Amino acid sequence: MNLVTKLKKTQSDSVNLENVENIENNSTMKFGLKTPQKVKPQTQNNSPANLSDKNENTENLNNNSQVDSPNNSTENLEKNSQNEEKNQEFATENQEKNLAESLENLRKPKSKNKFDDIPKLNKSEENSSKIPLIKLENLEKYYIVGGEKQMVIKGISLEIFAGETVAILGKSGSGKSTLLNILGLLDAPTGGNYLLNGYNIKTLSGDFLATTRANTFGFIFQQFNLLPKLSVIENVIMPIRYTRDADKWTKRYKIANDLLEMVEIKEQAHKFPKLLSGGQQQRVAIARSLVNSPKVVIGDEPTGALDSRTANQIIKQIFELNQKIGVTIIIVTHDEDLAYKCSRVIRLVDGLIVDENTPLEMAHND
Repeated sequence: MNLVTKLKKTQSDSVNLENVENIENNSTMKFGLKTPQKVKPQTQNNSPANLSDKNENTENLNNNSQVDSPNNSTENLEKNSQNEEKNQEFATENQEKNLAESLENLRKPKSKNKFDDIPKLNKSEENSSKIPLIKLENLEKYYIVGGEKQMVIKGISLEIFAGETVAILGKSGSGKSTLLNILGLLDAPTGGNYLLNGYNIKTLSGDFLATTRANTFGFIFQQFNLLPKLSVIENVIMPIRYTRDADKWTKRYKIANDLLEMVEIKEQAHKFPKLLSGGQQQRVAIARSLVNSPKVVIGDEPTGALDSRTANQIIKQIFELNQKIGVTIIIVTHDEDLAYKCSRVIRLVDGLIVDENTPLEMAHND
């Protein structure tokens, strides 16, 4: 190829290159496309400044490689687990602190319960009290049966002093069980007044009524009323739940064991009621009635389901409570032999008190 031909070919190639560049520029302007920039080869510069930059970059790469190394990952996992443990410990400490504060609030002195002043008297002091523990004024109770009013308690007035042992004697249907339920705050009268240590129970309601009942009265029932799915000691502890007394709750097993020992049945503490005899179950019921240190123990035919020998043992234990700790005893019964063991006997007929005597007066009348 001659020189002229080569020159023309070179010019032609340059023109074609210019056309290509023009086409690329136009497409970029029209469609917003970017063409790759030509990278100029850089010559290696070994000046001190550039060498220091290279060293710094090398260190960064080494650090990055260390972060991604397996050993470093293990360290991070260990640190994370340690942090989680610390967080868990902190949360546990907070929970314990909150629980301690809650218990402390429960232990703080409560607002004075107006029934806390009910005195506990010894037998020798029972006649010295002039303020009745229980006072009924024209008390009434009726039920609506078939649209008609049926009177059960018909205007009873009565006073019971702390430390007394009182029997309410009457036949079936005389109203004695209804009266007992009202005295124990298990039922409310429909007329008249019931004063407990001078305060009218009409002012009590809801939780305050339940707390007053739990702290003031203990109950012994004819059929024992033990919970079959709870052990003996758990049955004795049950009334403590209703007192809202945190200190007593922490000591509940000691209190229950001491009472079971007092009624001579501690060895049966972890048995269930169905494995006990009737007399043993009633002993458990006596222990349960005393667990909250009540002012009054109420017995509803406490010996009605027992044989005579066992009944005498239970009666003896009930009256020992009065002699040892001065607790007031109110017993509802149709058994005159049991009634005569009390310091006072109230005879009930058709919802009315028809007689009120001491055993000595009753014996003299007989």
